[in-house]
Amino acid sequence: MDYGLDYEGDMGGMGGGGHAARSPTASMGNNNTQTGSGSRKRTSYDEQTMHAVTIKQMMGSQPQQISDSNGLQLPDGRNLYHVQFVAAVRSFEDNSTHVMYTMEDGTGGVMEVKQWLDDNAECTAISELRQACSKEHIYLKVVGQLKDYDGKKMVVADSIRPLSTGNEITHHFLQVVYEGEKHKQGTSGSTGSFRQPGFAGTPVLSRGAPLANNGGGESAIRQEIIMELANGGENGNTIDTVINVLRGKYEEESIRQEISYLSGEGKIYSTIDDQHYAVA
Repeated sequence: MDYGLDYEGDMGGMGGGGHAARSPTASMGNNNTQTGSGSRKRTSYDEQTMHAVTIKQMMGSQPQQISDSNGLQLPDGRNLYHVQFVAAVRSFEDNSTHVMYTMEDGTGGVMEVKQWLDDNAECTAISELRQACSKEHIYLKVVGQLKDYDGKKMVVADSIRPLSTGNEITHHFLQVVYEGEKHKQGTSGSTGSFRQPGFAGTPVLSRGAPLANNGGGESAIRQEIIMELANGGENGNTIDTVINVLRGKYEEESIRQEISYLSGEGKIYSTIDDQHYAVA
């Protein structure tokens, strides 16, 4: 499997210049590549997976072989819905309706990332997070959907946040390799020293066990919330489930406030509805 991990970009010690030119962004649509036969069916919730990928993998993705699907798939056959990747910002444009990032992870090529803005619904925490991300030559973690508009790949972001530690870069690329090798083996059980994945290769954590590096210095309640969400599967877990599990240890209002905080920080994000959250 070619993960694109051989260095092909010019990271320049995080000090190089951004790209001066960029292709015009195609207009946004409801689906990926469309066919002349009309719209394709909506992706079912069971198929809304999330994979850790590199930019090279995304650039090499192709339309799914299923005729009525509007999604993309990797060369190894894995279908893409949500993707997560870590890359450096080479340039960005802050517009009235969206922010457009040009990002590079050193695996070959660059990827444009569009994040839509909603000033009416944006709280202070989200606004501050967006400002922290709008800088050149910093690493960001992106969760979103990969789109193909007339052959041009673009990620429409659900969550963007700065890295809290350089270890997140190493962890991400290890996760990319792990998911690819696990898929190649075609097994559903654990492999070697890895635990059974919760969703897209994220290890399931045992309740009561300390959370490993969660992004640095989170409080106990936030650690436990993240742990319960990570145990929920591809679509994460519901707020009510987290409240029921942690009832007796924390007040319901405190749990809801911490979930709101983690969402604003980009460390968790809503999935199939506003009651389901997964770990970014």
